[in-house]
Amino acid sequence: MDKAQHKDKANPSSIGNSDYGIEEPTIMISEFDEIKERLSLEEVENICMRGESVESALGRYLQARKFDIDKTEACIRKRLEWANSYVVKCVQDGKAGCLKCDVEEILQFYPGAYAESPDKVGRPIWYEQTGRVDSYALNTLTSNENFVRYHVCLMEELQDKFLEQSQVTGKYVNKTCSILDMKGFTLSMLTGEATEIIKMIAKTDSDYYPETMGAMFIINAPTVFSMAWSVIQGFLDPRTVSKIRVCRGESEWKPKLLEEIGCDNMPAELGGNGPPCLPSNPAFKEVTLASSGQEKSTFKVKKGDR
Repeated sequence: MDKAQHKDKANPSSIGNSDYGIEEPTIMISEFDEIKERLSLEEVENICMRGESVESALGRYLQARKFDIDKTEACIRKRLEWANSYVVKCVQDGKAGCLKCDVEEILQFYPGAYAESPDKVGRPIWYEQTGRVDSYALNTLTSNENFVRYHVCLMEELQDKFLEQSQVTGKYVNKTCSILDMKGFTLSMLTGEATEIIKMIAKTDSDYYPETMGAMFIINAPTVFSMAWSVIQGFLDPRTVSKIRVCRGESEWKPKLLEEIGCDNMPAELGGNGPPCLPSNPAFKEVTLASSGQEKSTFKVKKGDR
């Protein structure tokens, strides 16, 4: 990029530093100059999320690739090519079109959504009842590939939330606060299919939405979760793992969430005063079929069907 084309000058002591309590390594101005020289202004602008500055966008990619200029350039070019085809199609199809089923159906077996209110510093809150995920039911409704496309739609929607909160707080917000509720989790849930989708989503976020997670709280983690966590950590970048806090019971996680989010913004599902994140009426109901002398069988059927 011709330096004359882009006149923004950044303070090398603050570029890439998080405003939200996560210590970031300092990125020197020379690293920005070098990566800018390799990219056109249009290319750099196309990796910016809505409302994001060039410095913020390049900072995310440089941090994600540990300031390796060659890897950062490769990552950006891969993202540009991917966005021009894959993302455009996902957004055009919409969430239901990507899943090839109703979103309400998916939410019953993968209950997760953005909260209406942000945390105390403006980060959008993602709340997910991971302990209720039913990978077998999901696989009857959609494929892993389609679920990743649904996830991309959610990540694109997230950019609107970032922009909205940036306007409210007066400073650019580009990170989330996620809460994964493990209540009900068992090791039997960590199937090959479940592991594969975790890998696919983790890779998508690492490659195409780098450095957008500010903090993650894994709450109500049962004792057996430590075994699953040892497996899952292997799919994640060490930097991502450093942002995750695993908490057991309510007495451990609630004070932390109140400090981070506040009672008024905490989702109702967690005992806060905020509105619920997830629908209260399931798309499917269980029906038990039985005849005289025969074993009962239970099925999930969509409401309205017989």
